[in-house]
Amino acid sequence: MAKVNDVLYFLDVLAPFETSMGFDNTGLLVGGKDKTVNKILLTLDVTAEAVQKAADLGAELIVSHHPVIFNPMKKIPDDSVVYNLIKNGISVISAHTNLDKAEGGVNDALAMKLGLEDIQSVASEDLEENGLGRIGRVPLTDVRSFALHVKESLGADGVEFSGKTPVKNVCVVGGSGGGALADAKKAGADTLVTGEAKYNQFYEAIEMGMNLVVAGHYHTENVVLVHLKDYILSTLNDVTVEIFNCKYTEKV
Repeated sequence: MAKVNDVLYFLDVLAPFETSMGFDNTGLLVGGKDKTVNKILLTLDVTAEAVQKAADLGAELIVSHHPVIFNPMKKIPDDSVVYNLIKNGISVISAHTNLDKAEGGVNDALAMKLGLEDIQSVASEDLEENGLGRIGRVPLTDVRSFALHVKESLGADGVEFSGKTPVKNVCVVGGSGGGALADAKKAGADTLVTGEAKYNQFYEAIEMGMNLVVAGHYHTENVVLVHLKDYILSTLNDVTVEIFNCKYTEKV
């Protein structure tokens, strides 16, 4: 039967934990390696609702994108997520920036979801070092039409965009990627799609002759969970895997 360590091993094959960025906290963050695993819950965030879902399913392991423990903890009160994980005997493996970078990870999943062709890693200095960006081509279109395509493809509540440049070469950086505008331009992109950007970056895009399309942190990263499920099931055939969509923001 599968153990936590087996899942950890195969995730490390897909997205080596040693490639995580220096600020990150990834790997097995709660629980022990030798625990038997029959059911796995996949989620972007380990929220109280995700822990309850895992407990209801009888899942012994949660695999999350965002680290369940990111900042140092000084106490673990009985209403905290970590306390309830331990109470319910649920382990957690978090794969964050290593999964962003990985072939078949977040940004490949995002690029494929948007229908990009000839997908490649971004060959600019900063993003090549971090391995975060992907670039690909789409049929020539205008930015408003492309923004609507992004919204529909990701099932987003809405997208924000700026720019008037025809869309052909698109760079994607899931999550908080507004700072990648210059890198995307160096790579030959006319458009950057990401999850979050600062207000001033929308204007910076216009000044640079770029388009910036922002679809939400959740929607630009949640696309990886289906790929992650398929990967785990292809490597471990004696486990069941369920995806928990933990979106907890709304637009009105």
